[in-house]
Amino acid sequence: MIFRQWKQVLDGTKTQTRRLRGDRDVFDTMMCVEPFRDTVFRKGVVKWRVGNTYAVQPGRGRPAIWIRPDGSATDTPLDEYVRKLESGTRRLWGPKVKVWLREHGYIEARIRITKIRRERLKDISLHFDDIQAEGVKKDILDVGYTWLMRWVKLWDSIYRKPYRWDDNPDVWVLEFESGSGL
Repeated sequence: MIFRQWKQVLDGTKTQTRRLRGDRDVFDTMMCVEPFRDTVFRKGVVKWRVGNTYAVQPGRGRPAIWIRPDGSATDTPLDEYVRKLESGTRRLWGPKVKVWLREHGYIEARIRITKIRRERLKDISLHFDDIQAEGVKKDILDVGYTWLMRWVKLWDSIYRKPYRWDDNPDVWVLEFESGSGL
């Protein structure tokens, strides 16, 4: 799962993310078949499911974040990995690199989804705990308005029209826990 704020995901200050709701997304909380409860589907395929884990990525097409044996995180565990990724041959050798990383003590950074809900984007303004869970830091002198404006600025830096703050799009709220051994 792509996170611009991946460092905050890893240090636990970001425990929630909002993602645009697609026209074909379906959220199922009512199915009797247990594996499909609390699952978001897109075109009949599972997109997100409570309890599933997902690799943390710093950007689209970028390799996952890996935790070094010394405990520090890296978004480029091997220069060769990134070079191969850009040349389009990752599919051929990627699994071997992951095996090598694991053998040398690296651990893939992952999140586990704990809760999913659907809401309008501006509903976050009613819950300052949600803004904090989104990784927006609160300064001692902050009042609610400036804290909210930091969130709005972050959202608008990621999304363009018609998905900006003022457009109040439908979003999925994914709550998660992070860890390297999930």
